Amino acid sequence: MQTAKKTETAPAVILNDAQRAAEAAVVKTAKAATKAVRTVAMAIGEAYRAGVHTAYGLSLPEWAAKTLIGANIPKSTAYYLRDIGTGYAVLGKDRADLFPMEGLRTIVAKAKGDEDAIEEAADVAQGGDAKAAPSLKACRGASGKSEVSHGDALNRIIRAAMNAAGNDYLVAITLMEEACDRLQAEHDRAEKEAAKSAK
Repeated sequence: MQTAKKTETAPAVILNDAQRAAEAAVVKTAKAATKAVRTVAMAIGEAYRAGVHTAYGLSLPEWAAKTLIGANIPKSTAYYLRDIGTGYAVLGKDRADLFPMEGLRTIVAKAKGDEDAIEEAADVAQGGDAKAAPSLKACRGASGKSEVSHGDALNRIIRAAMNAAGNDYLVAITLMEEACDRLQAEHDRAEKEAAKSAK
């Protein structure tokens, strides 16, 4: 005779007033930060329509990264905002608002800023309906990144960073940020070489 398995329920957490207020502040601030990222992305889109990047003789991604880094925005943040902003510039606000930010960033990064490739990947992610809100999984699939392979690769990177840092989280984060900066520098170098070759 089988005995019914006991289902374990998490004990109820009772927060005092100060703890509830602190938790609410975290959620409110996180929502404000998320909204702020989209606001910056929209501003990059507006700068694109105004032709600011062409005045400097740069592509939009180059101008956005250079401008943000020049304003002392950390490089990893600048690159993230550059990609989201490029998505807003190419797709327009109404359509870009439908995408999860990480999904939009994935599409733009995979397309290496190519407007046609961004449009095509966005079409695939939305299933051909420009008014549909695609999932992150759909965005990754449209840009050639599967959910599983992306997660596996990310886990391997995190494990490697933690091992190299002796399981010190702060050191591991610093290592990963430095790695991102090196990858971006290599990508920028390759793009410049390609541009020289095309001339």
